[in-house]
Amino acid sequence: MQSLSLTSKVKARPHVGRAFAFAALFAAMCGGASAQTPTYAEIYVVPIGTTPAPKGTCTTKGSYDICVYPEPINTGGAVGTDVTITWDLKSAGWSFVKNKGIDIKNMKNWKLKEVTPTQYEATNKKENGVFYKYEINVTDGTITLPPWDPTIMN
Repeated sequence: MQSLSLTSKVKARPHVGRAFAFAALFAAMCGGASAQTPTYAEIYVVPIGTTPAPKGTCTTKGSYDICVYPEPINTGGAVGTDVTITWDLKSAGWSFVKNKGIDIKNMKNWKLKEVTPTQYEATNKKENGVFYKYEINVTDGTITLPPWDPTIMN
């Protein structure tokens, strides 16, 4: 006569829900480490003596003030993560000079692109407090102002 066992022969498995939760948490943490940290800069071009003055640090070029906020641009994030800087030219009637509106000197690994006639974007890896000079080149279609060279702190 054969005996009948009421116990299961299936081995116990770890809780599948916990394994999925752990995997999702790990993926989120790894994804966050490489996510880009955005930094935004605003540029204003106004006639000298405009009141109220635009926010930011200004310099006079010809009969205009060019103002950048913030100055210097300080990129965020941990060293080695991706950083992005977006410059927006806020003054009506002004645009960046085609193909050289923002010109980062000694670029190293910066990747720069013209997004629109009034917006530029640059990407790089976050460094440990490296300074870069960059030029702002703007035009109203009739005159092109001399460049100004503010600073990026990456």
